[in-house]
Amino acid sequence: MSSTASSLASDRNRNVGVVVPSVARWYYSQIVDSGAASPLEDGYGLTLYNLNEDAGHRARELATEHLIDLGHRRIAHIGGPLPGAETPTAVFYASDEMAIGTIIAARELGLRVPEDISVIGIDGHELVEALGLTTVARYPHQQGQRAVQRLLEILQDPDAHRPTHRDARTALIIRSRTAAPAV
Repeated sequence: MSSTASSLASDRNRNVGVVVPSVARWYYSQIVDSGAASPLEDGYGLTLYNLNEDAGHRARELATEHLIDLGHRRIAHIGGPLPGAETPTAVFYASDEMAIGTIIAARELGLRVPEDISVIGIDGHELVEALGLTTVARYPHQQGQRAVQRLLEILQDPDAHRPTHRDARTALIIRSRTAAPAV
């Protein structure tokens, strides 16, 4: 019997809503993909809500701190406001996918990365290691699995529901696409 039929027969809704800022981004699709199987296996339906908003504050802090530690002072963040009109010596992006595009574009423009401009991304995309991209990895599979595990605990025992707070795991992974700025 399908989860929809079971819900109708028992007069109990067995549906889980998943809210993500942007399902089109690799990072969020990985979270959804890693977390979707468990509720479905347990007889729950799944509804996806796409907000199209960014939620990477800590990742932005790690990326900025790394570039500042290298000596950069003119840093642009693509995916957010730019700090000034001067040409940046470093750029960090709201996603690794955008950063990968810059590495390709820089090569076409005759710029060397990181000699002319440092590039850093956020997410830990599967392609960044091959491209030498420095990234703030956010481990989307672990986040998706942890969220679903907690949700199923609450669904199985509603009395056990109590607020919990666990910071998502992040790690700055330094590779060859960031360096101290040329003087």
